[in-house]
Amino acid sequence: MKYLLTRIIYDYNSDATFGELTCNGVHIGYTLEDMVRLDGSYVYSKTAIFEGEYKMITTWSNRFKREMIQLVNLSNGDLKFGNRPVDVCGIRIHGGNTNADTEGCILVGKMMDRKSKRIWNCAGVNEELLKAVKTAQEKGLVTLEIINTSPGQIV
Repeated sequence: MKYLLTRIIYDYNSDATFGELTCNGVHIGYTLEDMVRLDGSYVYSKTAIFEGEYKMITTWSNRFKREMIQLVNLSNGDLKFGNRPVDVCGIRIHGGNTNADTEGCILVGKMMDRKSKRIWNCAGVNEELLKAVKTAQEKGLVTLEIINTSPGQIV
């Protein structure tokens, strides 16, 4: 199963980046991340994960005390986020309302407001996504492809 996160970069200087998460063309929810740094620079807990394709797994989060979706390298640990491989950085998909809640992770919710830089109604969509990824990973590889685009490039 393959998920696609299309980031819609309205403002390249914004500290918040919105996107849409889909699976097989079906809308799952809206995403909110930290700033996309196209120059490849990295600022701890203030940088969106880089474009690419990642394996999605479910693992226990000691911080949140529950099972959550985690992103893992498909490139044998070669892809770094900051100075650490993605799969040891703790990059997860979870709920939250503003980029202050991301710390480099991807927030998913049902509604978004660009003006206030917020998403909300996160719990339900995150529970459904967790169930779907868990079921799919039992049957095979589950991936997330992340691409950057601007409003004029959306098809």
